[in-house]
Amino acid sequence: MSRHVLPALPGLEILVGWDRPLQTFWAQVWDLAYERDQPEAELAWVGCTPREITDPQDVVDTVAHWAKRIPVGLVAVLADDAAAGR
Repeated sequence: MSRHVLPALPGLEILVGWDRPLQTFWAQVWDLAYERDQPEAELAWVGCTPREITDPQDVVDTVAHWAKRIPVGLVAVLADDAAAGR
């Protein structure tokens, strides 16, 4: 499984990656004002089912409005993660 932390808007944390067993890209967006076990903390969590997100651009688009910026080349890095089976 790969995991990348994106530069997020203040008070947020964004994680994206590739899940090899599920064969899907995934993303999580957390509101850091809450503890992770509180329902309010989870703003988004996608890519939890097999082959849910097969295009890395789709997972980036899902979290883009919570990000300060999307790192250059992120889509290619995610595609490489999937191709390499990370």
